Amino acid sequence: MKIRIIGHRKDNAARVTLEVEAESKAAAERDAIRQGIEVVRVEILQGGGTYGVGQVKAEGSGRSSGGRATKILIFLLVVVAIAGAVYYAWPMIESLIPGLKK
Repeated sequence: MKIRIIGHRKDNAARVTLEVEAESKAAAERDAIRQGIEVVRVEILQGGGTYGVGQVKAEGSGRSSGGRATKILIFLLVVVAIAGAVYYAWPMIESLIPGLKK
């Protein structure tokens, strides 16, 4: 597969962009490190050709947008909304439950 490596040279800090043919991103990264390049970003080019920026599949682009923190936040909002509804409607709920009258 065709892989683009973006980084800079260790000796003079010049920006470097390499497009290499490799079996995996890790293999391409190891090859760049052997050449004295400090890797900043590794991209897989679709179809093995050179494409524009909008057509490059960047590392990590397959992640879902809803992570664990988002799910916890939604859960907490639902719990707070239910607690608020119970607090607001408590006088009515209290009258429906026998044995709670003071």
